[in-house]
Amino acid sequence: MAVSGSGKTASIVELAEKAKANGVTVVSVTSNAQSPLGQLGDATIVVPGATKAGDGVKSIQLLSTLFDQSVHVTLDILCLMLSRRDHVSNDSAAAEHSNME
Repeated sequence: MAVSGSGKTASIVELAEKAKANGVTVVSVTSNAQSPLGQLGDATIVVPGATKAGDGVKSIQLLSTLFDQSVHVTLDILCLMLSRRDHVSNDSAAAEHSNME
């Protein structure tokens, strides 16, 4: 997954390009499907929200806060939907979870 509100963040686009060149399926998450990142993704999730670039949705929140919050909620819902589809319980997810220390 590659996330950039504008879809133009050079470091994100470059990493997504490298991943794709190495045969990785890229899922782009952006507010602009026509952006370089949006066009690069094998699948693209469009999340409307204000970005630092100032294009798209307007918000009183600073910089890309609205986009960031919207992506967090969107991906949380997607994880919940996948866990229900795949019958993954909280206990089984916890058993597979690890934190690198």
